[in-house]
Amino acid sequence: MKTQKYVLVGLFIFASGLGIFGQDIAYFFGDVWGWMDPLMVLLIVTIVSILLYLIYIYRSLFLYVKRGISDGRTLFVIFIGIFFAVVISFWSLFVLVMWWG
Repeated sequence: MKTQKYVLVGLFIFASGLGIFGQDIAYFFGDVWGWMDPLMVLLIVTIVSILLYLIYIYRSLFLYVKRGISDGRTLFVIFIGIFFAVVISFWSLFVLVMWWG
């Protein structure tokens, strides 16, 4: 049970890093791979970040509902995670739309 919680925390941190630093990642891989457009890299990073957030939300709600993890902080942590996931996903989409022009 604790291992799944640690995996969820790691997944959330990784998705947040991709969402916040997606533009820097796109510039980096655009410089490293001259054949790939940074806009495509940003699109891939944004989609992966949003998918990881969706996996996080699904798994955390699954642990809460099906497994019966119901200590006092669990639901609060899930809602805080969903809030940050929505905010960071909107930020990633905003940056992607601004790159498209």
